[in-house]
Amino acid sequence: MQDIFKQLGEILTPENPETLPLRMELHDINKKIESLERQQNGGYTAQVTKSFHLGMVGGSGRNTHRLNKRRANELDRTIDSAVILTGLYGKRSGLERQIKYIESGQRERDQQKKQTDTELRAEYWKRLKVGDKLIIGGSNEPIITKKNAKSCETGSGCKWTAAEIIGKKAAALL
Repeated sequence: MQDIFKQLGEILTPENPETLPLRMELHDINKKIESLERQQNGGYTAQVTKSFHLGMVGGSGRNTHRLNKRRANELDRTIDSAVILTGLYGKRSGLERQIKYIESGQRERDQQKKQTDTELRAEYWKRLKVGDKLIIGGSNEPIITKKNAKSCETGSGCKWTAAEIIGKKAAALL
């Protein structure tokens, strides 16, 4: 009983409360993996390999066919559980990466960087004026002939909105 409370204490006291659902899911996946690995390692095939170093039952006799059929069924179950385990291993590593991403503070830094980038884009749009070159990624950058708060027009007659140039989030800051 004390072991259960110890395990729950490890799960329920994460460094970051946002990771609690992730840690609970990770705990469930670890239990499934542990159970499947235990079943896989103690099956009939493991017992046969102890008696027969090549892992095959051969020769003649009354039970040879049954033993080989039993071994084939065990091998099929082992393959099926390996397929399930592969998916669980992927989920486990994904959850561990998410927990590490959140608890290391990298998520907050990335969000701050995105916010700063959005603000810089909005500032770029505010500083554009008639006669400036519009940087849109091409080799020949058009020159702005008309500009208002939400759109501009280039010398070739093309009209651009702020959202098209700097993105919707940055345009919302204007």
